[in-house]
Amino acid sequence: MTINTPKNILTCYQDFVTESWKIEGLKLKRIPLQNIVDYHISFINNDEISVKSLSHAALKFTNGYGKLRDKPGMNVRVGGHVPIAGGSDIVKLLEKMCGIAQGTNAFDLHRNFEDIHPFMDGNGRVGRMLWAWSMRHDPIALERGFLHSWYYQSLSASRQNNDNAEVVDLADATIDMNGSRV
Repeated sequence: MTINTPKNILTCYQDFVTESWKIEGLKLKRIPLQNIVDYHISFINNDEISVKSLSHAALKFTNGYGKLRDKPGMNVRVGGHVPIAGGSDIVKLLEKMCGIAQGTNAFDLHRNFEDIHPFMDGNGRVGRMLWAWSMRHDPIALERGFLHSWYYQSLSASRQNNDNAEVVDLADATIDMNGSRV
């Protein structure tokens, strides 16, 4: 069993961030690795998350391209996944998700975030940071194997299981893909 000294935790975060960015084919040239690791550590030390903190991360990680999809027409497509259309419901869903984040398991929190896909860019990087936040009391979970043996397989399985479901369900708030309350 490995004892997680601060150095081991730092190494885990460095590996996690490096692999997280590599998954998307991104190179850590524009933003130095240590800056991103420091940002991750600062983020996960927060007791609560907010739309503002997630939006700040998306903008930071994307050189300003990760804007919140809070206006109609700000739509994205990710492979075969078409998230809810851009507009005010994105903010409402994200606020609801942030409000229940403390009591939500890492998988469900991350899946809900990725289903909402609240930003024009950077959702994967911010989503993995959000997953790390929810696992902050178990830093060993940040080991590299997570990204390859769990991350994409679980997202893919979740989406396949929900192919016929047109809802993003966050606690008692259910909004269909057109933004209407169900």
